[in-house]
Amino acid sequence: MRSQSAIRPDEIQVRKREKGQALIRLRRDIVETTSEGGDILYDYEETNVSIADRRGLVSYVEQFFDDLFAMGLEEESKPRPKTLEERLAELESIVK
Repeated sequence: MRSQSAIRPDEIQVRKREKGQALIRLRRDIVETTSEGGDILYDYEETNVSIADRRGLVSYVEQFFDDLFAMGLEEESKPRPKTLEERLAELESIVK
């Protein structure tokens, strides 16, 4: 997903470590641009990936950055699972 920020982002951001999993935000192709108002902005592509937490996590992510980024993009492209409310609404519409 393409994103933009006024603050230069880190390429690797460990967002959460919980129950043996690590949620990581990955960013690449970070380009500095200038807005029409003269402000410095950063355009980049980003994705999130959840992997098993481990010792040396950041080193691992650096080593396998491209593979993890591709994995994150693949996960983003999958349709999101329907919520319980959406599934119930579908069932109710069938029953009527």
